[in-house]
Amino acid sequence: YLNTRNRTRIVMRHFPISKWPLAKWCFLRAECKAIGRAILDGDWWKIVVHARSWLDAVAYFPKALIYRSKHSTMTPTMWTLVDKQTLFFPGIPESGGEDHVD
Repeated sequence: YLNTRNRTRIVMRHFPISKWPLAKWCFLRAECKAIGRAILDGDWWKIVVHARSWLDAVAYFPKALIYRSKHSTMTPTMWTLVDKQTLFFPGIPESGGEDHVD
């Protein structure tokens, strides 16, 4: 519940509006996968929790607009880091490399 709710709040409060369609697409895709997995596993309570987080996101939208009007959103420089830069682990190391211990 909190993960889904907070993810939507971050997007509504901080992402540039021009990036909302992409964020919306990614969010919907992830939610469809989560709901599909819950159905396959028979975890009906997860569906209820996701629906509750969606309703909370809709209810939060006016507050997000107020926040956006009072604070600046991500700067274009910051967005380029979020959008393109690998900030943490660069990828999966190749197996059998120099650091391989038998």
